[in-house]
Parts: sequence; structure tokens; C-alpha cells
Amino acid sequence: MVKIYERDLKLHESLACYQRAFDIIFKVNGWRNPKAVEICRKLVSRYWAENRFDEASEHNMDLLQFMIENKGRDDPEVGDLHDTMGSILRDMGQYQDAAHHFIRALDIKKKNDAVDID
Repeated sequence: MVKIYERDLKLHESLACYQRAFDIIFKVNGWRNPKAVEICRKLVSRYWAENRFDEASEHNMDLLQFMIENKGRDDPEVGDLHDTMGSILRDMGQYQDAAHHFIRALDIKKKNDAVDID
């Protein structure tokens, strides 16, 4: 029981640290700083791990929109973000929206030959 508590406490503390870091970096440079993208990805995973799906989906959607604008709709990283968005929405019970993101992720992977589909 103590280990679970310690793990949850560390997760919560890391979430607060990542949120502060993201706020500072984003305020100064916006998405231009590559660290903002990296920290945002970590924030999404931390919020998701804590079942804070609204925050996870909001950060993931912001990052998804940025990556589409800067890397293009069919970039593999965009596909990964669609896959993450689908998983978050699935966990929120929004299955139709989740399916849209999963299908989009699969389409991107097919275009980039990242997966072999018959």
C-alpha cells in the first residue's frame, strides 16, 4: 500500500512540475521551443495516468493542431497524437470520437508505410 501511495504522490508531484515548466516555457516562446512539445507530451501522459481526461485531451488537441500546422496532416508524429487522442476519448466513453482518431492514425500509418496492412 505504501508503494502505491508513493507512486501516486510522485506522479502528482511530477505533474505539478511539468505543468509549471510548460507554463513558463510556453509563455516565453510558445510552441517554437522544442521543449514545449516534449513537456506537453509528458503532461498528456501524466494527466491521462491520473484519469484527468479533460486536461489530457485539451493538451493533446493543442499539440495535435500545432503539429498538423507545422509538420503536415500525414506526419507520423501527427498519427501518434491521433492514436493518443483516440485512447483518451475511449477512456472518456466518447467512442465515436475515439474511432475517428484511431481511423485517422491508421490512415497516416498506412501512408507512411509504418504498418503492413492487407
